[in-house]
Amino acid sequence: MTRRFAPVLAGLAVAMAAFLCRAPGVVYADAGELLTAVALKGVAHPPGFPLYLLLGGLWCDAARLAGAPLASALNAFSSVCAGVAAGGATAAANALMDRLGLAPDRIDRGLLALAGGLLTGFGLTLFDFAQTIEVYALHMAFVAPAVALASRPGARRTPGEPGGSPSAPASQRAGPWLSTTPR
Repeated sequence: MTRRFAPVLAGLAVAMAAFLCRAPGVVYADAGELLTAVALKGVAHPPGFPLYLLLGGLWCDAARLAGAPLASALNAFSSVCAGVAAGGATAAANALMDRLGLAPDRIDRGLLALAGGLLTGFGLTLFDFAQTIEVYALHMAFVAPAVALASRPGARRTPGEPGGSPSAPASQRAGPWLSTTPR
């Protein structure tokens, strides 16, 4: 299994499973409030979740054009985000194996990375949030690829680092973009 195929496979598997298992409408917790805020282009409770409202709003605008129910469409948005997170986790596993110098054969490496991505995507918390209107699947859709980028072998290392951990400069550059709290 190639290193480029494993993230795609993990992402599609998680996204499709979450999509097929998604809630048909509004369920619990913040789902109703987030749906209302997205649909009316409003603001949710603090911290407001501006990135979720922006991207969810674009998704719902496309759903309106297709004639899809907004609650089901926003649940599908979470499913897609979980798929991206699973693909990112698979890519991160590949990058960490490269960075640490672990060199199992190509098939074993792909299977190990795929297992990491599937465990992330089908983990109880992420998979639960992938089926409903919640912000956490979107957060993971940004965090997992950021970890993959920061962990790749060519990433800069901090001074004095022998070569094992993700670089601090990459994390510091990505941090403000991943924040949901206004600064």
